[in-house]
Amino acid sequence: MPPADPARFILPPIGKQKRYPALDLTIVHAQEQEVPENRSPIDWKLITDLPITSLEEATEKLQWYALRWKALLQKS
Repeated sequence: MPPADPARFILPPIGKQKRYPALDLTIVHAQEQEVPENRSPIDWKLITDLPITSLEEATEKLQWYALRWKALLQKS
C-alpha cells in the first residue's frame, strides 16, 4: 500500500514491479547561503530512504553526506 504522500512513493519500472518493492523516498535540497567569493555555491539534492520528519533530521542526513565527501577527498 503506498504511503499517504504519493510524491514520495516511487515504483519500479513496469516490467519489474512484481519482483521489486516500491520505495518511499525523501529528497533533501540544500543550498549554501554564505558562499566564498572564490567558488560556486554548494547545491545538493540528496535522495534517501531514511525517514526525515524535521529540519533537524534533514540536517543530520546532510552532515552524514558531508562526512562522506570529506572521507573521499582524504583518500585522494
